[in-house]
Amino acid sequence: MIRKLLAVFGIAALFGPAAGASDAINFDQGLDFSQVLRQVDAAAPSTLRRHDGEPADWTVMVFLNGKNNLAPYGYTNFKQMEKVGSTPNVNIVVEFGLISDSDVQGGWHGARRFLVKKSSNPDKITSPVLQSIANRDMGDWHNLVDFAKWAETKFPAKHTMLIVWNHGSGWTQHGRPDVTIRGISYDDETGHHITTEELGQALAAIGGVDVYASDACLMQMAEVDYEIMDHASTIVGSEETEPGDGYTYNTLLGPLVENPGMTAESLGKIAVQSYVAHYQGGSGEATQSAVRAADLKDLASLLDGWTAAIMNGNEKEAVVSVLSDVQKFYIRDNVDLYDFARLISERARSADVKSQARQVMQFLSDKLIVASDTAGSGMSHAKGLAIYLPSSEFNPDYADLAWAKGSRWMAFARWVSKLNARPKPAAALASSL
Repeated sequence: MIRKLLAVFGIAALFGPAAGASDAINFDQGLDFSQVLRQVDAAAPSTLRRHDGEPADWTVMVFLNGKNNLAPYGYTNFKQMEKVGSTPNVNIVVEFGLISDSDVQGGWHGARRFLVKKSSNPDKITSPVLQSIANRDMGDWHNLVDFAKWAETKFPAKHTMLIVWNHGSGWTQHGRPDVTIRGISYDDETGHHITTEELGQALAAIGGVDVYASDACLMQMAEVDYEIMDHASTIVGSEETEPGDGYTYNTLLGPLVENPGMTAESLGKIAVQSYVAHYQGGSGEATQSAVRAADLKDLASLLDGWTAAIMNGNEKEAVVSVLSDVQKFYIRDNVDLYDFARLISERARSADVKSQARQVMQFLSDKLIVASDTAGSGMSHAKGLAIYLPSSEFNPDYADLAWAKGSRWMAFARWVSKLNARPKPAAALASSL
């Protein structure tokens, strides 16, 4: 099964179900937006637009980057959205980009923007195309901003959710040695992607959202969340890789349409529950969690004191032991923070280090992590937030992150990375003198 991680890059593009041309209402063909919306209303009267002059309760914006081998899964997810469809209180707006050799929906060049309309047609996307954009680079963070601002302007709402759909890799670099891979939303045609730092810039430029979600691998990390914490209330994502199916959009959006008055945290919980429920009982593994962004600064302060106590107490033996057993993920330098604290609380010598570890655990479970769930026995100790903790070589690019600048975790990660360092052979030492 393809999972949404960059290890699958380089595989020939997969093809989804063939489909006919869309029933398009094309924004680019001389119509102003009010005319477009009148055509949308005519297609489904009283179901898509409020007519009382008030904004909707929610606008859900999905930046669906199918400009890679995930394109057919994008089609599947779009059809799940059409099982629910927009209502007067919930707008579901999608920018769907396709790689040029895809045959999804007959294929198109660039990206199309849709207002998702409820449909039972299993064979093609029937939602109206509101705009077509040729040569769209979906790895450029400016285009994510452009989409979100467009959606918020055309479909105003009291609350917004932004979902970035694609491959993800957390903050770090992995994959082919000749390719730098850090972030989310990879466009195979341009070779561009949105880095962790650029994701923070994008959300700032958008003006923030109530819920931000990464329908992508490995994005629920302290390093990623800290970058965007001032521009989202609730942050949803996966510590581990995601299967190609990703989110199940009908079970995510259905409860919101039924209860459009729900809060950001409630929607975050629904996102976690609906995702994991889809994979329960299967052979694979899945993680998903929702984080309360406002508490991330307190997490930094809490970890600063605790990690200083670990280093000052020279708890090397405990840390090395824990690194062998802690919950890890596809990128082996990513560990679950709660599980790391749990194991340190059991194995450290210092009573103070143990006590602070328990405080970290309590803070995570009672305040920071709004919801967390897993599928598969291999993820049973994943509790909702991953963090970078290399057991060998430290990546100096870490210094660029807001988390590295706003906390002392980088000093701790460097200290940990040296614990298992092997001494150079005598010959190598002599040659370096």
